[in-house]
Amino acid sequence: MFFSVLPLRAVAFQAMFLLLAIAIEAHVLQRELKLVPKKAAQYAMTLNLLTVAVGWFLFFGFEPFLRPPVKAQLLNFIFFDRWSTDTVFWFILAGFIIFFTSFIIKLLGLQQLELLLTTPQDLATQQEKTLRKNRLGSRKKQQSGLPRQPRQASALLSANAFSYTAILLLLFTRMLFVNVPVL
Repeated sequence: MFFSVLPLRAVAFQAMFLLLAIAIEAHVLQRELKLVPKKAAQYAMTLNLLTVAVGWFLFFGFEPFLRPPVKAQLLNFIFFDRWSTDTVFWFILAGFIIFFTSFIIKLLGLQQLELLLTTPQDLATQQEKTLRKNRLGSRKKQQSGLPRQPRQASALLSANAFSYTAILLLLFTRMLFVNVPVL
């Protein structure tokens, strides 16, 4: 009989980190994009679930192409929570790559999500506002100071940074208080 191995610890930590990221990012999106709490939470959930799904697909896509020693170290880290000092640089580099990749995925996901959720009435209202602004001329400044796209990007970047910082603090705290073996 074939039994597949399920890394329950990794699944549990992924769920905990996902809940933490959703809570933090929903708060930041609500505050910076002036969204109602329900909509901010829905956006945060959708974007984080999209990011996690894409991340796992990328991981399982790249994993077969890793060299056997690297694959063994990676599996040792995922299944047994053991890592070597030789791989610290690569984990840090992977962390930066994952941070910016998840930011790009979330930014593209938010743009697509807003396109999907825009109703014809919302589109007509936006066109009316644009026409009124053009009629008033360039003397009147925008109330927000920034167009919608850069404001979304900065809000997502700060939300992503806050959630990754909280997750990193949890991981460091766990490493300090739980005896994690280093090979």
